[in-house]
Amino acid sequence: MAISVVEGFEGAEAHNKAVRKLEEDTPKLLRHLQQLLLWICEKHRPVEEIRNAFNKLSLDTSGAGLPSGHFLSGHMVRVMDKSASIPKKQIIDLVKRPFDFFDMYNLAAEENEKLENSLLKRLRVVVDELSEHGQR
Repeated sequence: MAISVVEGFEGAEAHNKAVRKLEEDTPKLLRHLQQLLLWICEKHRPVEEIRNAFNKLSLDTSGAGLPSGHFLSGHMVRVMDKSASIPKKQIIDLVKRPFDFFDMYNLAAEENEKLENSLLKRLRVVVDELSEHGQR
């Protein structure tokens, strides 16, 4: 069942309907996330398109109180949590190394849900470059 399905309070039915819709849309949400990450890596212009793509993941437009990015990150953590190859401590340690999140997700994800490895390599380069500039 869904990670965010709830029972026993007012509005639960509408919330659960939104969760089920997000579950159906998971492949589309993963593609949207990949597009957003690609645009960030490319320093895409106009920046407004990046902002809109980010907002689409981070803001709840359904009124159900569940931003699609929140659902998607929960889905990705659940995939990692179910994987026998990823210890729970490693998931918890993502707090110390948040940029390992996508690589760890790819280790656990089914082939049809993996993020593109070439994109993740580009993202690591961008993160490393930004980290170097921040240390100067």
